[in-house]
Amino acid sequence: MNSKIIYIMPRLNFIPSRRSNPPWRMFLLLAWTKDPIQVTGLEATMRFGKYSLEIISMSIALLSLSGCAVLTQSATTGLKASGVVEIMEVSISAEIGGRVSDVFVEEGSVVTVGDPLFSIDDEELQLQRKQVVVGGEAAIVGAELALLQARQALKELNENWPIRAAQYQVELALARDALKDARYYQTVRQQGNRASSNTMDAAEANLVLANEEVDRAEEAYEHASGEAGKALALSNLSAAKQHRDSIQRNLNWYLGAPTEIEQAMLDADLALAEARVAEASQEFEKWKDGPDPDMVALARANMANAEALLELAQVQSESQLRSIDILLENAVVRAPVDAVVLTHSVEHGEIIVPGVAVMTLGNVDRMTITVYLAENQYGQVSVGDIASVTADSFPGETFEAEVIRIADEAEYTPRNVQTEEERQTTVYGVELRVDDPAGRLKPGMPADVVFTLEETA
Repeated sequence: MNSKIIYIMPRLNFIPSRRSNPPWRMFLLLAWTKDPIQVTGLEATMRFGKYSLEIISMSIALLSLSGCAVLTQSATTGLKASGVVEIMEVSISAEIGGRVSDVFVEEGSVVTVGDPLFSIDDEELQLQRKQVVVGGEAAIVGAELALLQARQALKELNENWPIRAAQYQVELALARDALKDARYYQTVRQQGNRASSNTMDAAEANLVLANEEVDRAEEAYEHASGEAGKALALSNLSAAKQHRDSIQRNLNWYLGAPTEIEQAMLDADLALAEARVAEASQEFEKWKDGPDPDMVALARANMANAEALLELAQVQSESQLRSIDILLENAVVRAPVDAVVLTHSVEHGEIIVPGVAVMTLGNVDRMTITVYLAENQYGQVSVGDIASVTADSFPGETFEAEVIRIADEAEYTPRNVQTEEERQTTVYGVELRVDDPAGRLKPGMPADVVFTLEETA
């Protein structure tokens, strides 16, 4: 004989109102079987004026006429709440200012990380980059040339020191000869040293002869006749006097002393000759056994400095290029996250300012919905619980959501709840992250959330 079992499961948080719900509503699921079974139904709180009837949990079992016993088992119920889809907004602004050259998206466009949103005219930046490249290359070439010269100087020091040593040896010999001459002139030009006794005797004898020659020339001039004779005699007299005067000057010089200016010049020549000997001797000593250590140290320092300048030129060039390239990259503003374009206020040809938001994206990876549960309900939900989400825009489709936050403090029911009585009820906010990789749900879209709960009947 067939038997009928009816199980009525109360539906949570169903509170009819005179405006939106009939005075009562009940749903029964009937099943006819040969054996006793359970059938789920509806939980409701029905209000009739000042009186209310709350069907909390009621099981009615109709046993078979043969006297079978009532069976109990675990049944699944859903805690339903409604909310509005929200999305984390990302404000988009440009890192650099300028004229907008292209806009690649419009409101509602779905973008992924790295997709271009809009671009800024980079013609001036491209010109600056070319200038930086040319300037950097010139600086590097100059530094490389300086380094090459420093290396060559050090190489020559190490390879050509024997030649330098021979050169300084020759210079030392010449300096010594010059010093010898300077000392000689310094000595012989002093008073009493300018001539030997024989030279003095010869000079005095020559002076006597020269005077006699002048006397004869004067006598011949006095006795000369005719213009031709007079002219010839006068010429001979003039030559005799010049010869005598020359001998007299030499004799005077032999007997005299140098003037102050002459002595100063002699002293200076001697000092200069001595200095040249000392310098040549010092250089020869430095080079005779190898390159000059001081010059080697200086050449190595110059080479190290040239290497440092080359490295600095390369670093500066790379840094300047990197800075320009960053600006060029920033000239194309790209999506930082997978998102949908919510708003944008940028148009082709418009001048924009750095840091001013011109576009808003919605992060599709951070789509959430917040619902509010009564105090006697929120304890049934925990962080990490999975719920299902439905929206009128997608009938028959379900989206999965995970509880990510439960409010620590109660608050009054949001103002958009229908009745004043319900708005006086304290509730707890529950935030869920919605899994919608296709981005079908949109911000502001109303949706229903059903939390799956386990109960034992």
